[in-house]
Amino acid sequence: MQRKEESCLVVEYLEGGTLQSVLSKKRAIYLPEAEILLRFEQIVSAFSYLHENNVLHRNLQTQNCFYLKKNSSTLKLGDFKLAYRLLEGEQEASDGFKHLKDEIHFVPPEVL
Repeated sequence: MQRKEESCLVVEYLEGGTLQSVLSKKRAIYLPEAEILLRFEQIVSAFSYLHENNVLHRNLQTQNCFYLKKNSSTLKLGDFKLAYRLLEGEQEASDGFKHLKDEIHFVPPEVL
């Protein structure tokens, strides 16, 4: 009897929407500097963690920053489809794009 290998990916449910959706709702309202700095600090912290672990996200945009809950100030980084872990010996971000040639047919210019 052969058994098929199975994988299960468990992810956190983030019900608060994206940073983009919140910003578009507040388009006519200026955000307080403290609120902007808090969001910025969370994003930089997430990228710092990734880079310490040799992971390139390669798709930072407001649509990929998610709020934990509605009316929450906690942001989480998501959408790791283009993420790549630099292997030993790879020194530059461009090295990480070599594996994409057969996997992806389009990469937005802001990612390159």
